[in-house]
Amino acid sequence: MVNIDHIRAVTASHATPPSFRAKAFFKIGSGHYAEGGEFIGVTVPNLRTRSLKISLILA
Repeated sequence: MVNIDHIRAVTASHATPPSFRAKAFFKIGSGHYAEGGEFIGVTVPNLRTRSLKISLILA
């Protein structure tokens, strides 16, 4: 069965540490508008693949 914990685990397993460039782009550093934001580094292609697989399971 797919639940939110399963989705979080699958997403976290495909996370990569964000690069300095990504951190600068998303403004998550000290003093920026998204200070304290969490960026796990999952790319859009990975998200699309995982979401498609999960949606097929739920269908």
